[in-house]
Amino acid sequence: MDYLPVFLNLRGRLVLIVGGGEVALRKARLLHEAGARLRVVAPRIAPEFTDLTADLHRRPAQVDDLAPDVDLVVLATDAPKVQAALQAAARARRIWCNRCDEPAASDVVTGSVCDRSPILAGVISSGCPGLSRLLAARFDAVISPVIVDLARLLVELRPRVKAHFPTPAARAAFWRRWTTEAVIARLEREGLATIRQELEKELASPHDRNDL
Repeated sequence: MDYLPVFLNLRGRLVLIVGGGEVALRKARLLHEAGARLRVVAPRIAPEFTDLTADLHRRPAQVDDLAPDVDLVVLATDAPKVQAALQAAARARRIWCNRCDEPAASDVVTGSVCDRSPILAGVISSGCPGLSRLLAARFDAVISPVIVDLARLLVELRPRVKAHFPTPAARAAFWRRWTTEAVIARLEREGLATIRQELEKELASPHDRNDL
């Protein structure tokens, strides 16, 4: 396995984007959707960046832009020497780096995203973005509206599940019961209200703390 698949919680975190063109804008939009704060540094910055409430600095990037409050840096310039120098400086400061011109050299790779919140899938194919986009589109087609409804319901009930079932094994058994093809088929036939009613009934009933 070339990478460890992880999802970063960047809400409220500062991301430095070096570059102001199309690639940088695409990354900025994705990061903005994830709730990150954006600081963009480049001599020329596309006007669309103003829609992202980003902190814009129209000048060449400097090593000092890798400030202590930066949690992630995205390098999206067309100058390989600048990219390499800033990447080396970022690593020296222990700041994770996404280098758009050389994904294999990056600490973080974003890939293509299928966003059906609260369901989220990320796909990379090690340098073949077209294939990643194709696979993300296939994931999107597979995730039906009823699956999204079920996911939202289970996320809503998660605190009650944790409170009701005292052990990890009991909670795992609960999730297995309610995340099956049979449950999805019932959801399609009977609707969300019926499934919610049964879930509410189970969570309201006494639980034997000796189970599992």
